[in-house]
Amino acid sequence: MSLQLSLFMGIFAVLFMFCGDMLLYFSKENYQADGTLEPIIYIMKKLGDLRLLLGGLIGPFAASPYCFGFYHIVLSLTEDYKGIAYAVLIICSLGMIVRGACHSQCTYLGFVGKSEDKEVMKRGGR
Repeated sequence: MSLQLSLFMGIFAVLFMFCGDMLLYFSKENYQADGTLEPIIYIMKKLGDLRLLLGGLIGPFAASPYCFGFYHIVLSLTEDYKGIAYAVLIICSLGMIVRGACHSQCTYLGFVGKSEDKEVMKRGGR
């Protein structure tokens, strides 16, 4: 893989994940961040089901090009630092894979928010 292709994949992944975020969280309404998930749930519960599903699906799919994008770290460093470069690649890739999985869970927050059952949120769905 070339350095340019790796950088392109990283930029594509950033834009792809941003699209997923906008599908899940974008609203023209003003809201007050209070340190909880309530403002986000308030936005997501008003969204259509298809928009919630697509926004949640994009996260895991965007994680793959992110990993290819992180490969530019390995391509950019000399042989003396390849071990460190691969370690950073693995750490960044694992972090993005976890982030993509968490992104998909936001869909459930939107669906649970639509139920208006506050006890479900407290119990975690149990």
